Amino acid sequence: MRIKQQFIAVISLICAMQVSAQSFNDFGDNPGELTSNLIVNSNKAPLVVLLHGCAQDAVAFAEQSGFTELAKQHQFNLLLPQQSDKNNVKRCFNWFSQADINKDQGETLSLKNVILSAKQHTESEQVYIVGLSAGGAMADVLLSHYPSMFSAGAIIAGVPFGCANDLIKAIACMRTGPNDPQGVIQADATYQGSYPNIIVWTGTKDAIVAAVNADVIAKRWAHLHKVKTSTSDAQGDMKMTFWPTADKATVTLIKVAEKGHGIFVNPDEKMGGTSGPFFIENSLSTAQDIVSRWQLDLKK
Repeated sequence: MRIKQQFIAVISLICAMQVSAQSFNDFGDNPGELTSNLIVNSNKAPLVVLLHGCAQDAVAFAEQSGFTELAKQHQFNLLLPQQSDKNNVKRCFNWFSQADINKDQGETLSLKNVILSAKQHTESEQVYIVGLSAGGAMADVLLSHYPSMFSAGAIIAGVPFGCANDLIKAIACMRTGPNDPQGVIQADATYQGSYPNIIVWTGTKDAIVAAVNADVIAKRWAHLHKVKTSTSDAQGDMKMTFWPTADKATVTLIKVAEKGHGIFVNPDEKMGGTSGPFFIENSLSTAQDIVSRWQLDLKK
C-alpha cells in the first residue's frame, strides 16, 4: 500500500512539473529559420523572452534556470525561441554574423517578429528579455536595435553588441573583450526615445566569455542612459554596481567572485533552479533576482 502511495505521489509530481510549452511558429517572416515555444500563464500578463546558450534546448533552459516555475507562480508568460543545428552546429544564436545582426535581417528579424506576435497573442503590454551567453549577446543585439520593444533586459555571460561581425572577431572578443572597448561603449545611437533598464551578470572566472565583456555591456548601457556616476555594494561573494537615475538603477552589473560561465541557480530554494553544466550553484539565483528586480513577482 505504501509503495502504491509513493508511486502515485511520484506520478503526481511528474505531472505537476510538466512544462506547458506550446509550439509557436506561425509568426510571419522568418529569415533566420528559428522555431519557438510559448508558455501562457495569464493573458495580459508580462511576457519574458528567454534566449538560450549554445547547445541548449530552450524549454529545458527555462525549466532548469527556474524561470518556468517562477512564471507559473507569478503568472507571467514565457517565449522560448530555439536555434537549430542547421543554422549553427552548436545551436548558438549567430550574434557575430553580420547577416543575422543587422536590423530587420536574418535571426534579428525572426526574433523581432516572434516577439511581436507572442506579445499580440498574450495581449502583454510589457516585454522583457533574458539571454545567456550567445543568447545574451543576441539579447543585446535586440535591445540595441529595438529598445522601445522592451521594458528591461538581462544579459548573462554575454558579449556586447558591436564587438564582432565575423567568427574570428567573435572568438577574440569572447577571450579578451572588445578590441576597442571605448568605441563599443560610445557607439553612435540615433534613437531618441527612452532605453530599457539593463541587468548584467557574470562570473569573474568565466573562461569562455571574459568578464570584461560584462563591464563593457554595463558601461555602454549607462552611456546610452546618459548616467556617468555609479555606486557599488557587496553581498557575500557578489559585487553589485549600479548606475542610478532618480534613485532607481537604470543599469545593474553583478559580478560573482570565482565563478565560471553560466547562469546562477540556488537549488536549496524553491524555484531557485537546478544545478548542472552552465547552471552554477550560487547563494542568489539569477532568475529569482531578475524577477524580483523587475517586480514580476508583484504582477497580477
